[in-house]
Amino acid sequence: MTAKKNICVANEIYKDVNYDANINFIKSQVGERKSILDTNSENGKFLGLLEKEGFEISALVSSKKSKELLEENTNCKIYSKSLFAFRKPKDKYDVVISLFSACNKFKNYIGIDNALSKMAKCLKEDGVIILELTKKVKQSDNSKLLQTSKIKTRKEKVKVVNVYKVNNKNYKFKSKLKIFEIEKIANIAKKNRLKIVDVYRDYSVKVPDEYGDNMQIVLTFNSDETKKEEKTRKKQFVTKKGKVKIFHRNVYIFTMILMVFLGGVCGSFVGDYYNSNFANRANFNYTDAQVAEAMGDPSTLDRNLSPDKLGVVESFMLAEYLMKETNFSMTETGVVNTMVSGMAVVQDVAGSLKNENGTRTRVTASTGMVPVAIKTVYNEGYDSLIFSKGTPSDLSSADFGITWSEENTQALSDYHELWGVTPSWFMPYVICNSTVAKATAFEKNGSAYTATLTLKTRKNSDAGDTNNLLAYTYYVKQIAQMSGVTVTDFNFCTITFSIDENYRLISISVEEEYSVIYGIIPVVCSGTLNQTFTY
Repeated sequence: MTAKKNICVANEIYKDVNYDANINFIKSQVGERKSILDTNSENGKFLGLLEKEGFEISALVSSKKSKELLEENTNCKIYSKSLFAFRKPKDKYDVVISLFSACNKFKNYIGIDNALSKMAKCLKEDGVIILELTKKVKQSDNSKLLQTSKIKTRKEKVKVVNVYKVNNKNYKFKSKLKIFEIEKIANIAKKNRLKIVDVYRDYSVKVPDEYGDNMQIVLTFNSDETKKEEKTRKKQFVTKKGKVKIFHRNVYIFTMILMVFLGGVCGSFVGDYYNSNFANRANFNYTDAQVAEAMGDPSTLDRNLSPDKLGVVESFMLAEYLMKETNFSMTETGVVNTMVSGMAVVQDVAGSLKNENGTRTRVTASTGMVPVAIKTVYNEGYDSLIFSKGTPSDLSSADFGITWSEENTQALSDYHELWGVTPSWFMPYVICNSTVAKATAFEKNGSAYTATLTLKTRKNSDAGDTNNLLAYTYYVKQIAQMSGVTVTDFNFCTITFSIDENYRLISISVEEEYSVIYGIIPVVCSGTLNQTFTY
C-alpha cells in the first residue's frame, strides 16, 4: 500500500478511539513529567495530540508503514527499531507507554518479561510506565464489543479478524491476542525491579472487574527493594505460563557442568572441521609467485634509505628477504601458558634456525602436555628437503635432548601442499601490507631500529583478503603441527623486531593468543617467543 492508503486504513482502524480519554488519563498519571517514549508507535495522530499538550515525544517504529504514519502526523523523534532492538538508549525518559493492547500480541509471559525489562532500561528512576492490555471478553458480548469484527476465544486467547472498507476496498487484519493475568504481571514486574502502583479499567475505574474492554497498569521502580531481594531477583526467570522461578543451586551447578561438557564436545567437532576443511586444505598453497605477489618484490626496495625513511612494513620485508643472502643462526625460547577452567597446562617451546651457505636447518621443539620436535633441512633451489620428527626431553640443552626418528626425504611440492610455503621463508607469517593491521613508528637506539607490527587474524581481517588468509592459514598449520592439537581460531599476534641500519635482523619477539582443542576441552593459549640472531 502507498503511504496515503496506509494513512486511510489507519484512520479507519482508530476512528472510534477516544483520544481525549487517553490523553487525560496520561496527564493524570505523569504529573509534571514531560518526556515520553512510545514503544509501539502505530498511530501518529495520537502522538501528534500529545505533542500539542506540551509533551516531548520519542517513538519506536518497527516498520516503514508505521514510520510514514508518524511523519504524516507528528514531528517527534523517531527510532526505526522495535523495543527489543533498542538495546542501549542514550536518553532516559520520564514516561514509557505501550498502549492499544500492543503487548497482548506476545505469545506468552516471556514476552511481557522481556518488554518490561527493556522499558525499565529506558526509564528514569522517578519515571512511570503505562501498560495497556486487553482483558477477557465475554462470549455473549462479542457483537456489542466489536461490531465489525469476528471474535473467537480459546484457552485464554482471543482471535480477532477486523475488516475495514477504505476507498471501496476491503482490508482484512488478523490478530491473536494473549490474555494476561494481573497477578502474574505483578510478579514479573517485581522481577524487573518494578511495582504496580494502580490498575484502571478504561482510563477511569481503579481495579477493573473480571470482564471489560481494556485495563491500564501504571508501574514505577521499586525503590524499597532490599539487597537480599535484589540478589534473589537477579536469579529469577519467567516461564511461558507466567511463573517466576529461581534455579535450585544443584540444578544450576549441574547445568553449568553439562554446558561445559557439551561445549567441549561441540568445540572439538568444530575445531576438527575447521582444521580439516580450512587449515589443512591443499588448495591454500602459498607458492613463491603468490608470496611475491602478496608482498611485492623486496629486491626492488631502496637499501640506501634508512629504515625509518623506508617504512616499518617495507623494512621488515627487506630484512626477511636479505636473510636468504646471509649466513646466520637464530635461537628462540618461549613458554605458552594455557588455562582451562582453573586447570593450568604449561607447554614449553624452543627452537633454533641456521642458514649456512644456502642450507637452512630449522628445529622446533615443544614439551609439556604434547612433546614433539620437528626438523627440516632445505638447500636453496633444490626440489626436495629432509624432514624428521622426534621427541624432546630437555629444552635447556643445546640440542634440546631430542631423540630423532629416521630422516625422510620430502618433495618440495609435498611440503608446499602441507605448509603452503617454501621453507626458505623464515617467518610463519609473510609480512606485507595485507597481513599487517597496524604498525608503530621506528624507535632508534644507537644503530638499532625497533618497531611493532600487529598482524591480521580472522578476527580483524577484511572479507576476501586472500593474501592474509593464506598467510594466516600457514601459521595455524605451524601451531597445530607443533602442539599436536586442533587450532580453532587466532585472537591476536604482534611482532616486535629490531634491525640494524643494514636491515639485518637483531631480534624478534612474537606475542600471540589463539584457541585450541585439547581432546574435547577448549583452551585459550597465550605466549611469547623471543628470537635473537647472530651472524
